[in-house]
Amino acid sequence: MIREAYDVRDFQITAGPAWLDTDRFDIRAKAKEGVSTRQMKTLLQALLADRFQLRLHRETKELPVYTLSVAKNGAKFREATADDQHTTAAGPGEITDHGVAIPIFIKQLSGLVDRAVVDQTGLKGSYDLNLQWTREQDTGPSLFTALEEQLGLKLSGGKGPVEILVIDHVVRVPIEN
Repeated sequence: MIREAYDVRDFQITAGPAWLDTDRFDIRAKAKEGVSTRQMKTLLQALLADRFQLRLHRETKELPVYTLSVAKNGAKFREATADDQHTTAAGPGEITDHGVAIPIFIKQLSGLVDRAVVDQTGLKGSYDLNLQWTREQDTGPSLFTALEEQLGLKLSGGKGPVEILVIDHVVRVPIEN
């Protein structure tokens, strides 16, 4: 729930008690109809602060990251037309995006590689991307290979600044409303 409320990945949450990774809770809450995704995240943050007494702060730390750049032979995908709405279809070893901005694609990649991905592509538009990979090297390309061969993009490892959430306080037994 913290990941969803603050739009972060597991590697960006630190200093929490061990039970955060194992305990599960049934939370029932209703929002008014028409609430935007951004408003929903704010409501979820308030719920966590109220019921679990969650207090946290943000810091920036040097962590392992990947940089995404255009490979030496150039990008191998087309720019979306102005009429294209963003749609995503994803499954095991496959992502198909239509009308996707690079920052959104980078969020998808970050979830797959469990590291922050830094944009060094210089690409500013929206694009149609189709990517297929496998985890088993002998049955198909790895994610890294597929990115370069199918999209003309390259992931390179390094270190860089990553915003993290530091949990200052949280209670294990939620407060009833």
